[in-house]
Amino acid sequence: QPFPDSDSSSSSSSSSSSSAALRGSALASLEGLTVRSSRLPLASATAACALAAGFAAAAAAARRGSNRRSWRLATRAVAVAERGEGVAVDGAQTPAEAPCPATMPGVNPAACWPAGKPRFTTEYPEVYDLADPKASFERVGKILLKEMEEELPDLYEMPTKEIEWVARSLDYNTLGGKMNRGLICVQTGVELMKSQGKEPTNRDLHRFAVLGWAVELLQACMLMADDMMDGSLTRRGAPCWYRLPNVGLLATNDFLMVEMFVYKVLKRHFGQEPYFVWLVDLFLE
Repeated sequence: QPFPDSDSSSSSSSSSSSSAALRGSALASLEGLTVRSSRLPLASATAACALAAGFAAAAAAARRGSNRRSWRLATRAVAVAERGEGVAVDGAQTPAEAPCPATMPGVNPAACWPAGKPRFTTEYPEVYDLADPKASFERVGKILLKEMEEELPDLYEMPTKEIEWVARSLDYNTLGGKMNRGLICVQTGVELMKSQGKEPTNRDLHRFAVLGWAVELLQACMLMADDMMDGSLTRRGAPCWYRLPNVGLLATNDFLMVEMFVYKVLKRHFGQEPYFVWLVDLFLE
């Protein structure tokens, strides 16, 4: 029942008719195309209908001989969900006979291809030392950047030259500084757990640090944009990123990329948690 009847008696007759017509048209045009997942994270039945209408329009365009590439991409995403290709957890691929990734927590069937996507980090083997909070926090930040960069070649088909640019931009703009916002996130988490009579585990500390780095990444993208708008010359004692040779207005793309990494970090480390959508909503706010 992918498109349940959500019309209520309080809805206007025209709205109900339009909604019913949309569902009917979408279902008729899908011609058997289905996604076997009840976890598709759509905001409402209306959003589901809009998605179905998009697939239907793509199907109609393909039948007319246009937009075939978009249709192939759409059907490929569904095919991956149907086949049940493995999902990488901590960099390891799950067996092919594992449950369809579309039925696993945190997996959106429209975004689980190419094979191995998404990747989730669930284990944190290194010790987080509260006696040296800044060094421990900075080490987690470097691990996060490495995780993100390692996804780019195979999961995003990014050429080596572009990967090197991304790595340089992230290193230059996100590491260093006082990191007070991120460190406060870790310490707040520790104090909250202690107030509940709990002692944070090593995994807890790492996840607080990951959340702190999501804050730091968000702050970094804002500073990169702010430096351009204000015409600033330096940031943290070094030339602003946009003022470096061969950067200039390319920094516009770079600060948006840093913002994207906020949500990549959240998904990789919290994407399988029931509160993931709350974290995303918080950062969007």
